Amino acid sequence: MKHIINSIIVSVFFLVFGAVGVHAYNHAAWGTDYGDATGYGQASNDKGIWQRLGDVNGIDDGVLWSVNDSDFGTTADLIIGEEVTFQFNLWQGNNGDHWYDQLYAVVDWNQDFYWDNSEVILYEKNDTLAHHGSGNFDLARYIKYETSFLVPETMNVGSTWLRARVQCHDSHEYGYMTPYGHLLQGETEDYQLSIVKAPDPEAPVPEPSTIILLSAGLLGLVCINRKKMLKKS
Repeated sequence: MKHIINSIIVSVFFLVFGAVGVHAYNHAAWGTDYGDATGYGQASNDKGIWQRLGDVNGIDDGVLWSVNDSDFGTTADLIIGEEVTFQFNLWQGNNGDHWYDQLYAVVDWNQDFYWDNSEVILYEKNDTLAHHGSGNFDLARYIKYETSFLVPETMNVGSTWLRARVQCHDSHEYGYMTPYGHLLQGETEDYQLSIVKAPDPEAPVPEPSTIILLSAGLLGLVCINRKKMLKKS
């Protein structure tokens, strides 16, 4: 799919914490996060403590979207032929021993229950503040990414899915992430997107005079019925 609009806005928010040092990797203790898109290939991550989407690893809270400049949220319908802006909130931990984290996102635009390379909407990497040999383990931060598209005219009314994943460079170097498989760190979040048609611009809209006449007619009927009831009583 050819992207009509593809702009990325990056803003960084720094959070300062006390130094915690490097943590040994313990995937058994932290558990596993799974993608939950219905009908798609599986994806999973060992949760870890180094990177995630949103505020809680294992809860889908790191992706929002806006349709035609509406407020960001997770409930707006995507309108065929109109603009949608996706917002991703990547969190980088204040510990670890790797060079960079990666954010990867894909939308099943053709609704065939398979994400392929042509449907990737965002793939970014961002250097960590606590990287190899720096000795700097006291900063964490949120990084916000935004990317905008026109919803393809070829989409059908119904639904589709977005998958977003984060990981460090130790699992795969930049350029090798996919929507599927298991990653040793990070998080996978899946979102179902509702697809609707744009309102018909040629749909007839009642003229104000028509509405007034209709209201007057209904009022007249009410008065006539009331008079009949009074005569009967």
